Amino acid sequence: MKPVREFSALAAVILYTVAAPTLVMAQQVTGKPGSPFATTTIDGKQLPPPPPPFGGKIERNALQSTPWWPPRVVPPKGAPAVDSAPRLYRTRSG
Repeated sequence: MKPVREFSALAAVILYTVAAPTLVMAQQVTGKPGSPFATTTIDGKQLPPPPPPFGGKIERNALQSTPWWPPRVVPPKGAPAVDSAPRLYRTRSG
């Protein structure tokens, strides 16, 4: 019986290490990081998301400096469109 328990425990550990990363939504970055057009998704545990560390380079001369923009946060692909602003019923007076 002991080898069966060890095998099932080993199988559970392997299954967890293989399946767990696919169950968690990974952060997706599109575009070149640091460019003004780069986008990213977040897991949604913290809103607003914390600012990423600065990825540019600041020098005394602007020509030697490297510009950097934080990626714009977008919903992941396939996410439902949700309107967060409640709308009031509008009537037309004619």
